[in-house]
Amino acid sequence: MDNTVEERLNRIRDLYFNLDKLVDGLPDAVPDEMKKKLKEVLLENEELKRTMQGLEEARPPRFLMVGRTGVGKSSLINAMCGMYVAEVSDVKIGTRGIERKECHANGRMLMEILDSRGIGESVQAPDGGRTAEDELQEEMLDFRPDAIIFVERCKARDRLNEDIIYVRKVREKYERDTGVEIPVLAVLNQADEMEPSQYKKDFPHRKIENIQQAEQEFERLLAQNRLKVIDVIAAASRIDWGYSSEELAGMPEAKLAGLKIQDDGRYNIDKLIDRLESSLEVDAAMGLLKAADVEGVLDRIAMKLVRIFASVATVIAATPIPLSDIMILTALQACMVEIVAYISGEKLSIKAAEKFIASVLGVGLGGNIFKMAARQLIKILPGFGSAVSAAVAYSGTCSMGWLAVQYYIHGVDMKKLKREQKALAAAQ
Repeated sequence: MDNTVEERLNRIRDLYFNLDKLVDGLPDAVPDEMKKKLKEVLLENEELKRTMQGLEEARPPRFLMVGRTGVGKSSLINAMCGMYVAEVSDVKIGTRGIERKECHANGRMLMEILDSRGIGESVQAPDGGRTAEDELQEEMLDFRPDAIIFVERCKARDRLNEDIIYVRKVREKYERDTGVEIPVLAVLNQADEMEPSQYKKDFPHRKIENIQQAEQEFERLLAQNRLKVIDVIAAASRIDWGYSSEELAGMPEAKLAGLKIQDDGRYNIDKLIDRLESSLEVDAAMGLLKAADVEGVLDRIAMKLVRIFASVATVIAATPIPLSDIMILTALQACMVEIVAYISGEKLSIKAAEKFIASVLGVGLGGNIFKMAARQLIKILPGFGSAVSAAVAYSGTCSMGWLAVQYYIHGVDMKKLKREQKALAAAQ
């Protein structure tokens, strides 16, 4: 991650500790009573506190990856990081191919991997001694993974029950030894190989149906074998870097870090990262967001903050100030837009946030922008009235936040945003 992004993340943390000043900076048209309410719900929001703490204490996440040879574990790591990472094996455990790896790019460690190579291929020790399973369980106690990523091929049919039982036993033993129920994410990799196999991007409906059937069948097997997972996600990790495998294998780390994706065949990787992030401890979750597609870290963190602000909006809607909850929600959204703009590198400016909201909602800047915006919200979002429902408050704030991310972070022009806003309003 370059210094400018790191500096912006530091500024976000600093901004959190000055949220009261940010709210105080709202125009005088927002009554003091509303500002006080806004401060309370923002500063008391536990998820916002944890996110800011996580940004400060972020560390590379630690994953145990289990799966048979050929399921594409290394390509999955590259797909998650959005770059060709250099895997440095710290330790080889015993003789059965268990490795610790550090995944590096641009001189920074992105994540740590405990790689159980060839699941099920050498579980029983030929001499009746320690098994690969024994060695893996012992190494886990020292490694302390944040989650298990259980990888199978999407087209796999053989030995699935055997693999699931293996993972369940490893997890159960770890829980007995540590008291920690480690989350497991099941990934059906190489979904692009599902029929019709000629489609490697923009999957047709028939291919998506086949992928969904594979997910459902694997969910059935997991339930049958009593392995609880946070989700089953079919994914594709295919990326063309413009070089052959042999050329990549001999390439220095500095050159690997500078590679650009020539053809991006990833599928459901964002969904995979979101599910992992939501199940991790906050320091590892923020580390994952920093590691996952480094160039998109600002987008990911901005959208996480948008979702937090949307959850705050539901609190406001649940305990409204009579006849004024629409205005306080507009003020909340102005603060959110201001923060998104700040993440993108803009100066901290409530005036810019006001202008953005006015442009999106199609109201003039003359007079009281918050009252005018509130009146406009009543027109375009069904369900707004003297009291706003929690669902409408959440969806309306999410929509405004998403538009702000598109404008400030992705550089989408305002005319296109207005069309997007109309489409969002129509879908409400």
